Parts: sequence; C-alpha cells; structure tokens
Amino acid sequence: MVTRRSIRRLLPVICGVILLRIYVIRLRGDLEEDEDTGFHSWHEFTSSEINPEREVVPGPTETPRSSKATERQDVDILLERGKYPSHQNAVNQSEEDKGQVNAFTSSDNEVLSNILDHSPLWMRITDDLYTYSGFWDSRPQLPEGSVARILGIIRYRKELMQPGLGFKVSAWVKDNVLNCSCHLWYTGTDVPSLGTLKAFVYEEGMKDYVGTFLLCYPLPIDMAKNVVDSGSTNFSSNNHQVKIPYAVSIVPNDSPNASYSMVYLQREVDPASVSENSSAVCVRPLFGPYNDLVGMAQFISYYTSVLKINYFYFYDLAVSDVVREFLVKVSALGVKIEMLHWNVPTTDWEKLWDLGSLTAINDCVYRSAKKHAYVAVVDLDEFIVPKLKGLTLEDVYKKVIAHKMGEHGDAALIRNVFFCYEFEKTKSDAIDKDELPIFRYIHREDRIWPSKQRSKMIVVPGAVVALGHHMIHHFAKENLKNHGAPNTIAILRHYRTCNEVNMGIHATGPRVLDQKPIKDASMMKFKSSVMKSRVLQLYLQFLQNKVPSNMTV
Repeated sequence: MVTRRSIRRLLPVICGVILLRIYVIRLRGDLEEDEDTGFHSWHEFTSSEINPEREVVPGPTETPRSSKATERQDVDILLERGKYPSHQNAVNQSEEDKGQVNAFTSSDNEVLSNILDHSPLWMRITDDLYTYSGFWDSRPQLPEGSVARILGIIRYRKELMQPGLGFKVSAWVKDNVLNCSCHLWYTGTDVPSLGTLKAFVYEEGMKDYVGTFLLCYPLPIDMAKNVVDSGSTNFSSNNHQVKIPYAVSIVPNDSPNASYSMVYLQREVDPASVSENSSAVCVRPLFGPYNDLVGMAQFISYYTSVLKINYFYFYDLAVSDVVREFLVKVSALGVKIEMLHWNVPTTDWEKLWDLGSLTAINDCVYRSAKKHAYVAVVDLDEFIVPKLKGLTLEDVYKKVIAHKMGEHGDAALIRNVFFCYEFEKTKSDAIDKDELPIFRYIHREDRIWPSKQRSKMIVVPGAVVALGHHMIHHFAKENLKNHGAPNTIAILRHYRTCNEVNMGIHATGPRVLDQKPIKDASMMKFKSSVMKSRVLQLYLQFLQNKVPSNMTV
C-alpha cells in the first residue's frame, strides 16, 4: 500500500527522472532538426521523372554591401587586376596562357604552392554564360558515368529550368535551351571530340546570374571521332571505355566558327597519395580591398597550431599587396597556400549573389578532393573551436558523425555563435587593443544557432557534389547526410560587427544585438598555442618592418 510518506520520498526521484527526460528530448530535438528534410542526393536529380516545381525561397541572409557605393571601386580593382578574356580572343594565346593566369604577379610567386598546371580564370562564352574551372569527375557513384565538370555561371531565366525538387533554384537546365555544345580535348590530336552537354544550377541566391555545373559527357569509344589513344582511360557506368581529356571547350551554337577557349581540367591524383590526416581550409573570395593583416595572421595561426591544418585555399578578388607579401613569407615556413585569381565578371551584388562565392567554395572542394581527406569551409572571421584541447579537424569531424552514427562522407555542420564587437563596448572590462581579436572579444550572444542557419562545414570532399553556404545540398551517395555538431564537441565562433544581423530564418527575427550578451572566454585555452606558433611570430616580425598607415593591424 502506497502511503503519503513513501510518495514524498519518491517525489524527488520522479522529478529528477522527468527533468532528465526533458533535457534528453530537447537535446535530441536540437540535433534532429539538423537532419535533411529534403532531397540532398545527386541521384534524385538525375532521374528522368519530372517533378512538380516548388516555390523558390530567398537565398542566404548575409548582409550585402551597397552595390552602388562600391561598384566604381570594384570596377577599378578588376581593371587593375585584369579582366576576363572573351571567347573569341583566346585563339592566339600559347597553351600555357589560354584562359589561365597565375594568382600572384610578384617575384616571390615561385615560393607559393602552385599545384595546378593551369590556374583558372573567368572566361566569357556568351553574354549569358561564363566559365571558371574544370575537373574530370570519374567517381563510380555518378549515375551517368565519368564527366568533365565545368564550374561557371549562367543568366537565370525561369524558362531555363526543368521543374524539380530541390533547394532554392537547384535544378537541371532544359537541354534545348542551352544553345551551346561542348568539345573535349585529348593528347595526341589537334581536333577536339564532340561531347554531350548538360547543365545543373546549384545556386542559392536567385539573382541575374546563378552558379551552374556544365557537364560534358564523352561519347562512348565506338562513337567518338578524332580521338587517338592518350594512354589514360577509365570506365563509365555504362561499361564503355572512356579516355580522359585534358581540357574542354564550350562553344555557342550560333558561332560555329568561333575560336575555341579551353577550360583545363584538373588532373587525376592517385587516391593512394591522399593522407588520412590531410586537412585543408577553403575560404570564399577576399574583396574589400582586403587589407586586414591581423585577421589573416590570426586565422592561419589558429588553424595551423590548434586544428593542425597546413593547407589553405584563398580566392583573390582584391587582396592588398602587403597581405599578399605576408602570405608569401608564411608559405616559406612550409604552410601551403594556394591563391586563385577571382576576376569575377560582375561586381554588382544584385547580379551575382555574394560575388560568386558559392562557385568559389564548390571549386575549392573539387580542387581539394583528391589531395585532402577533410576540408573545412569557413570565412576568415570564423573559427571552429573544439570543446577539448588536442583535437584536430579530423578528430572533430569523426566525433560529430560518430555521435549520430553517421557514415564517412557525411558532412559535419558546426553551429554558429556571434561574438559581436559591439558587446565589448557595453562592458566595463578594459579592452587590450594589442590583443588578437579572437582573445580580445570574449562576450557572445546568449544562444547558439541551429545548424543549416549560419553553420559552416567540415566535409569529405570526395563525397560532395554541390555545397551550399551553410550545408551540403547534394552528395555523391544517396545515404549521406548533414549532421549538426553538438555543442559538447565544437562550435563556430564568429567575430564581427552585428549591427545589421538579425536572427531567424532569412533574417526575419529580432536583432542579434538585442540579446543579452554572456561572457565566454573558452578560447583562452588555445592562446598559448596560437601565440607561440611560427606564423604569429612571423607576423610580429613582419609588423616591425612594414606597417602601412592604411593597414589593419
């Protein structure tokens, strides 16, 4: 018989069980909201089935610059750096120069890592189509076989797109509206081979131009013309032997006599040469002009000393000469830096979202796919910070997918939290202006964003077909997913001004600055490692010799 006394004794236990259950449910809810709710598999889009068209939703919520206020300055920068070549004027260039440029023009260029035989360059095909880079994609998971994958942008029109499910305007382009053909170049012949051209839009922001894959499929061996043995072959999914081209040309159908502009394909790398612990960082294009020397120094110092990353990819839209010189000296320490020219065809945000940054980070993932096992996709003011010391980028990734029983190839989404500069100005704490920003600003918003909103990624590059800004939209395998990182493993510390940043989906919520800030000095446990790093010591020496008046130090 249950008495009142026994009930009173059991009451604390029952309450404890209930509270524990509520905590587990809330934690699971936070994590399960990270699971994919739509189609993320490339395979869903290769089906011939026509699906009903979904409503297009707005793109990412980053606050754009005023395009009118900066357009003249950006145009001047592009004129100084060099414009993109037209489709017609590339015929007289040597093979080394066709559609390609080196990212650095200084005498120290040889010091920097230049992995590719040809560094990419934006090229005009027509007024509606521009190309940037190319890759030979022979992954066995691709449903239509090996393909030459060209990254570019196309002028968006609703009638271009096949109806289909997907994020934003992500969909196949109708075959009969491209009005272009593709030609594959092989060693041993001066005449290219005609391929089959398809196009797939992966862009999030619906502007005048959208990021697009141009896919050139080679014809089977028994159908191909003017192709001689190149000594390099593989097999497509339809069991036809396929030769590996070294370049692709996209040619307008209404200009059959136009000169061929070549987009060189990154060469295949032996998968055995990829180290299991090899990691890299991809950063979207640097514009401004970018002269934040301390920002660059602390970024490389942190990722090299804390997460043990030794390879960085940057895209140069407007990097100052002093920052460029500093990167040359950093590379002399053994840190691998690849700077790619980003002469984007337009500097108007209303024509191309975020100046084409989605194409840049997709290019970076393909560029790194057969060199690195893991890649972090972040901005220069974002830091993936593990909860525990001693974790590398690989460790963080494996802990995230293990927590949710993920498979190797899933994406780890690191959840964002803002460390707004304005929060420090409201505090009585004295700010040490000589301190690095990541250690100077120790107050953050009192929330951590859900994944897929402002989150950034750790990915296995070979498993990715198309990235978004905050998650993977298409994987090579059907069973791969995005996994949100629990706060007990890592968070993304985002240092910036927050005056125009709002919470909520598509920035529809209240201002971030309306939150009550809280103190979070957990970054301090990495201070010793960063301050003792070779990169930061080099930075301090560099300051003694060269501190321009307009330089952010």
